Amino acid sequence: ELNSWCAEHGHPFVIYGIGSHLGYEFCDKPGREYKSCRDILRYSNEEQMRLFAFEMTNRGVFPMYRGQIALSTAMSNDDITTFIATAKDVMSGMFP
Repeated sequence: ELNSWCAEHGHPFVIYGIGSHLGYEFCDKPGREYKSCRDILRYSNEEQMRLFAFEMTNRGVFPMYRGQIALSTAMSNDDITTFIATAKDVMSGMFP
């Protein structure tokens, strides 16, 4: 859902992963696809990564600043909905 929303709004953000371990990156341009760890080093925007994590934390959601999120069975649908809505709010402020 976040990847589609970011693409629609032209935000340089991607979330990826399998199962409960997810990663996110702020890229150099919208639509960037990461194919290796080298791409993360080459194309990620560390300043935006930190800003996103701090702004999420200020709103009560606690991702890792280095771009990691873990889902667990203890999380409810409301928790996931809150994460998505908060992420959209933060990015709307970062990229008006």
